[in-house]
Amino acid sequence: MAWWNPFSDSKSREIEVKATIGDAGDPIRQFLLYGARSNAENPGSALDLYEKSTAIAIPVNKIAEKFADLTPIIMVGDEKISEHPLLDLLNRPNDDFDQELFMLNMAINYLVTGEVFFVELGTSGKPPLQIYPMTPRNVQHSDSGGFITSFEITGDHFGGVYMRDDSQFWSREGLRSLVQIRNFSLKDNSMYRGRSKLISASDTARQQILGTEHNLSILEKGGRLSLLFAFDTDMDDDDFKLTQERVAAQFGGAEKAGQIGVTAGGSVDIKNLSQTNQDMDWAGAQNLSARILALTYNLPLPLLSLEAATMNNYQSALEALYDDAVTPLSKVIYGGIERSLGQRFKLPDNARLTYDEEKIPALVRRRNEQVKMRADLGIESDNELRNMIGRENYQGGDQIYKASNLLPVGTDLFDDDGESIVGDDEI
Repeated sequence: MAWWNPFSDSKSREIEVKATIGDAGDPIRQFLLYGARSNAENPGSALDLYEKSTAIAIPVNKIAEKFADLTPIIMVGDEKISEHPLLDLLNRPNDDFDQELFMLNMAINYLVTGEVFFVELGTSGKPPLQIYPMTPRNVQHSDSGGFITSFEITGDHFGGVYMRDDSQFWSREGLRSLVQIRNFSLKDNSMYRGRSKLISASDTARQQILGTEHNLSILEKGGRLSLLFAFDTDMDDDDFKLTQERVAAQFGGAEKAGQIGVTAGGSVDIKNLSQTNQDMDWAGAQNLSARILALTYNLPLPLLSLEAATMNNYQSALEALYDDAVTPLSKVIYGGIERSLGQRFKLPDNARLTYDEEKIPALVRRRNEQVKMRADLGIESDNELRNMIGRENYQGGDQIYKASNLLPVGTDLFDDDGESIVGDDEI
């Protein structure tokens, strides 16, 4: 007797069989997910991980956005300079980038790949007319004798070879120079390229990417790990494939959740399967990956998860974000810009490019609290306190005042007869 499929209809359908990519170790699948390499050993693979992993993008973007919002200034000794041609160039680097977009580009490339490049337009010895950021993905180098001899930019913008000329790299026509800012690397005695922080955390990043892909695949295909359709009648291959397709069509997909199934004839047993500990720990593994990658970039955990944030520690977390992540990044990028452009803008030797803390509410709030605490101690003059908040001194502000009714500890005010020892003019 022929078996009747309770999920079939009167119309016959052809089963379409599609080729699928293999398991997690399949090289084709690895290439499509991560590019040629998946361990962040080159800028391209590091940027691929950044683009595919929210656990990387969240800390990188938070730090980069705060850095891009800084207000650059020049400090010459203790003097703060907020108006200068170099600052004008950074405020408008070129016709396509404003300061925020330029610095955001520089920060993301550096945080992800461990290095960043920018092109200066203009002849040697004069301030450049414009500067453009370059992604390390599009920069290759050639070396000889333990040093880089040239860089080559590929892509649509400012392509070509930049040859070493002393400590700079110039295009053949001498109208463009390329500047590299890099961090420490274990390779080549740290003389060539920067090193991505994701090299040591690439397996963690891949775990987060694959976990998200796995869960998304379940949602897209409509499968549920907790449900099994069991038929008590054997089926041939065609009936089995058709039944499988009809079950997926009727019950699969997030939009089919809660739908009531109806059958007629035959016998179908729908069983619930409890999840194993490994299945249920998927969210835990994702959270752990996100925490590890946040710590890799020194992002305070209260800024990563609402579960770790309270009103009391959020302010402290913002301060830690600047202290541990934004400020070190600014020293590297601003330092590289200063070394490249300082001589071209005739900056003095004691000048340094930094940022204005007065423009950062979180740091101003902390600074004011410290000033108030030191003022309450009463051991510093008004001018010393004013210097802490960037105010000028005033005449007479170097005096330290104490309450006139205070006496040394252990001093008696009255003798044995109850008479005052200290005269009115001494109190």
